[in-house]
Amino acid sequence: MLTDDVIPLIAALSAQDTGDARQAIKYLRKAGELADKHGDDWVGAEHAREAQALVEREAVVEAMREMTTQAHLALAALTALELSGDAPVRAKPIYGVYKSVASRIDADKLGQRRFKDHLRELDMQGIADGEKVTAGSIGGPAWEYQLRSTPISPLKFSRIRLDSQISISSESVLIDRVRSLVGE
Repeated sequence: MLTDDVIPLIAALSAQDTGDARQAIKYLRKAGELADKHGDDWVGAEHAREAQALVEREAVVEAMREMTTQAHLALAALTALELSGDAPVRAKPIYGVYKSVASRIDADKLGQRRFKDHLRELDMQGIADGEKVTAGSIGGPAWEYQLRSTPISPLKFSRIRLDSQISISSESVLIDRVRSLVGE
């Protein structure tokens, strides 16, 4: 059974995100599963909101699973800088860490322009936040990036795979591995 506010809420949540009816159906299905899991006889607004967060989280996790080695290297570089307290950080320092990580695992290194495409991908996938900032009197605009804390932090993702040489299966191992890759 649905409370009166569930359908309008799910429609509004979906409209704000994609405007896609399939998205609304995902939210409704997940809300029903959550209500069942909690032993509730009804699906309420709290189930709908929790369902939205879970569906968004699942989308980010899926995006991370499908990332290329180069995208994982970009994520590792950003993660290392975030762990050192340097975020938000501009693309150029992230690129420097990326080159170091790529060298240590003997991966090809992309040019800076192509690397920035991977940073923008992380932003579009909801893994990182990119923000255009002004560089002041020394130049035009620049981009700063940091890990997005919601809906999922890459550090909490249970399986990040940089390539066949580096497979990381827990948060503490990820932190230690990334730090060792960048020489901290």
